[in-house]
Amino acid sequence: MFTAYFDASGDNSSKFVVAVAGFVASADAWIAWEREWLERLRISHLDALHMSELEKSKNWDLINDLAEITRNHVKRKFAVVVVNREIQSRLSKDDREKLHMNSYALTGRTIAKLVRAWRGEWSRRCLRSSAPASPFSKTRRQISSLTFCFAISERAL
Repeated sequence: MFTAYFDASGDNSSKFVVAVAGFVASADAWIAWEREWLERLRISHLDALHMSELEKSKNWDLINDLAEITRNHVKRKFAVVVVNREIQSRLSKDDREKLHMNSYALTGRTIAKLVRAWRGEWSRRCLRSSAPASPFSKTRRQISSLTFCFAISERAL
């Protein structure tokens, strides 16, 4: 069984984009990751990592070490970016309201779709969830054209 962790940057009112990125790993791998992660933070006299509070130019060793710890434990990495002005220019306000669609929702839905697709590739024995067909097929095509998404390769970070 896998567990996922995702985090978002930006929001619907942001001028540019909403980005969501995250990792999938087994529960045991996350437990080992947490132990190593917290130990590395302790060495740097930190209780938690908040990149906005970290002076990056003085902490490259810490950042590289934490990235290596993550690479060594996760099974797969995912990321999605949605351009805010694109969703607003291509979907009418009525369509956005009817579908409960905004940049944040689209990134979440797309990440979920990528993880489900990966899960299906990873093991054909997994139970598959299937969503009912949308009555908004034209809108679905518009939404898929808005999404700039990519699944990061197994070794890239």
